[in-house]
Amino acid sequence: MAPSTSTEFKFLVCLAAASGLFTVIHGQLDSRPGRALMLFLLRSDFISIDCGIGANQSYTSDFSPRLRYVSDAGFTDAGLTARVKPPYEQYDDPNFGARFRTVRYFPEATAGERSCYTLWSVTPGGKYLVRASFYYGNYDGLNRPPAFDLYIGVNQWATVNITAADYRYILEAVAVLPANFLQVSDVT
Repeated sequence: MAPSTSTEFKFLVCLAAASGLFTVIHGQLDSRPGRALMLFLLRSDFISIDCGIGANQSYTSDFSPRLRYVSDAGFTDAGLTARVKPPYEQYDDPNFGARFRTVRYFPEATAGERSCYTLWSVTPGGKYLVRASFYYGNYDGLNRPPAFDLYIGVNQWATVNITAADYRYILEAVAVLPANFLQVSDVT
């Protein structure tokens, strides 16, 4: 287990997944009501998840007009959302991006409990690039960055140990999926 801090300080800022080994995120909306799943295609339709924006909200990236961010509400039912605190929202930094201005954190999780994002209708046996971005931004006003383990399915992917309120962490992994869904979890 990673160096531990209270689960009140755990959060996911942005979780995104894509097909193959590309650094851009490809996807399509699910036809089921209330779902905006990542079905990974090599097309010009780009979708990413912004963890923390309101349900049914979306926006286009300031940096790439083809990159559209959607709410994480259809991918998880755990956690709470918050905005990062000044001066960490960095509105004047053109490289910062709106996706790092909101967070999802998991205050209700207990030690060893998973808080997961689930993406449905992926192809079993398919290779998927999973990209997760983290930013503390002192959203809770306590200046206590979190540490936690990150899992893809049942396998530990990484230990995330945030050390500064103003630093962005980006992790990537290629996963071969055994089922028709992808689950990425924060484990306290």
